[in-house]
Amino acid sequence: TLSPKSTPERTRRLLTGWCGVGLVAAILINGPLSNAVGRVPTYWSADAPARFSAYLHDAGRVNEALLFFALSNLIFVFGIGFFAGIRSLAAEADPSGWVANVVGIAASLFLAGGLLSETLSTGIVVVLRSTPGYHLDVNTVLLLNGLWATALAQGQVALGLDQLFQGV
Repeated sequence: TLSPKSTPERTRRLLTGWCGVGLVAAILINGPLSNAVGRVPTYWSADAPARFSAYLHDAGRVNEALLFFALSNLIFVFGIGFFAGIRSLAAEADPSGWVANVVGIAASLFLAGGLLSETLSTGIVVVLRSTPGYHLDVNTVLLLNGLWATALAQGQVALGLDQLFQGV
């Protein structure tokens, strides 16, 4: 039988493991599947305005993008549980806190990178469905996506530094 002291640790390890399995499954299912059916076109090609406009005016494609946006949220749900569990376990294994801080930085960068990815791939689609009266100006959309990438990249650095200095 398990002693009462070992039950929370065992539960934390099990939850961390299941969250890790869920994270990997969500990534493997969402990434290849969304690429197979055709994600939102890239913003960085010369023909982006034409391709992006055609994509966003196809209601079926917009609905697919929304579905993948919803599915991709599972990555964050499982990722938060996984990284919190790993950080907790690392803190137990290394009393100095160094390993837990490295895990914290990695988690911040992973989650911020995922946020950037989702914002660039489906953010505008969510706006289009959430605001029925929205008028689509492709050049404005391309400008906003370029600015989002810049702002979120700086946010990733800030999150990483915050995690690094939390242990100091």
